[in-house]
Amino acid sequence: MNFRMANDNEPEDPTPPTASLTLSNGKKYDETSTSYQFDREVSDSTGTITVKALFNNADGVLLPGMFARVTMEGHPLKDAILVPQRAVQQVLDQSFVIVVGSDNKSVARVVTLGDQVGSYYIVKSGLDKDDIVVVEGLSNLKEGQDLDVTMTTADELGLSLTASDSSASTSSVSLTAK
Repeated sequence: MNFRMANDNEPEDPTPPTASLTLSNGKKYDETSTSYQFDREVSDSTGTITVKALFNNADGVLLPGMFARVTMEGHPLKDAILVPQRAVQQVLDQSFVIVVGSDNKSVARVVTLGDQVGSYYIVKSGLDKDDIVVVEGLSNLKEGQDLDVTMTTADELGLSLTASDSSASTSSVSLTAK
């Protein structure tokens, strides 16, 4: 299986992500895995692909039918720019966000999106790390409109870097509310 990097500008790392197991009692299983089997089709009902990680079980700790939680750790993406999903607007085949311009007016920026990470998208191009992205009041906002900017945090907006953790926060992107 070839794993691709989310950032096409960085060289590919041929090392697959590492999978680890947390047993039903909350303890971490000692073995990790980098060997996987992937189903060939996407489930019609869930939109997911089944991935099976193969773990060494020399001690016989793992039993058929046993519950365990699998965590896959990918490769870090250095200096990634993240934007909240709700800040991204899509028209036809283009994605864009509204940023605060130097004159405190709204400016639309076309962005190229990468993978989804929790409540965020990775932005491959179209934004700079210093851009201030508007995340509230987008439904009535037009380009060139004066903004009354109020800075807020990811925690205040209930954003998360993981699908199951609503308390995670990030400082990778500045967020604003109108």
